[in-house]
Amino acid sequence: MTPAIISRRTITVFGAALATLVLVFVFVTLRVGGDLGVVAASDIGETVVVALAALVLFDSARRLGVGTSLGRPWLLVASGAASFAVGDAIWAFIEVGMGQEVPYPGLPDAFYLLEYPLVAMGVLSAGLAFRGLIPLKRPAVLAVALGVVATAGIYVGLLAPAVLTAPDVSAGERLLSALYPLADTWLMVVPAVFVLGVVSMLGGGRLAWPWIAVGVGAVLIAASDIGYSWLATYDLYESGAIVDYGWGLGHAFMMLCALIARDLADPQPPAA
Repeated sequence: MTPAIISRRTITVFGAALATLVLVFVFVTLRVGGDLGVVAASDIGETVVVALAALVLFDSARRLGVGTSLGRPWLLVASGAASFAVGDAIWAFIEVGMGQEVPYPGLPDAFYLLEYPLVAMGVLSAGLAFRGLIPLKRPAVLAVALGVVATAGIYVGLLAPAVLTAPDVSAGERLLSALYPLADTWLMVVPAVFVLGVVSMLGGGRLAWPWIAVGVGAVLIAASDIGYSWLATYDLYESGAIVDYGWGLGHAFMMLCALIARDLADPQPPAA
């Protein structure tokens, strides 16, 4: 009998992350516990999912070998997710524990922003590992071209009409609201597209599965960052908003990609 490619372990862990986000959605929609309950469910639920993703990513890196070309990318991505989880924990402590509004820019943003270069280094290192096998110019050009187009779209659709022209917005808020979507584009989406281009030149197939999950995660995080930047510019953001789910889902998909990579490296994945 041919062993299953995607293990029950992967399905169970990814399902647990999705179930947590569904539970948060139910609590927020039903407003369980009133305003404080909504804030607590949103902040703590997201922190739990991102922290789970970081733990699974670290474990996957360890099992694949942190000193190898298979495990090293996941170690860097795990470090990025862990940094984001710390930012979420600080946010939850300020908003839920202290009952205060989280400053923007504030301490959580330092940890959120640290994730981007770590993820970029991790994902790019995975693609560059094949530089001795195939020419990387074509996937690199494709990824950069997409980045240029996306940047133009962000400028026309978000920065010019909102972030750069909104009244009563500090320079720090403008900078941060512009930095998040641009960092998403160049440090998450562009590296993911580059690696997908590399693996497609290697024949795609199962090799591409983890990187498709990375791409989905990057797009979800980018969508939430763009939405948050717009809402924060007009002081409309509240915990429990729809943009909150993109961060949790995005990290759940990054966790999924590491789990799939483990399954593909193991011809007989464990049943749980």
